[in-house]
Amino acid sequence: MPTLQYRDEANIPNYEKRDPAPRFQFPLSPDSSAKLIRYPGLRTATVRF
Repeated sequence: MPTLQYRDEANIPNYEKRDPAPRFQFPLSPDSSAKLIRYPGLRTATVRF
């Protein structure tokens, strides 16, 4: 399972005034992103490209 990495950025809009404010998420590779896909009703899923 890939680990999501974040950093604090001052220029991310916080229109809903959430506390804590949203953070910038670093982009994932396509393979890492596919590992985070969730399918309703399925316990596990294997995605192959």
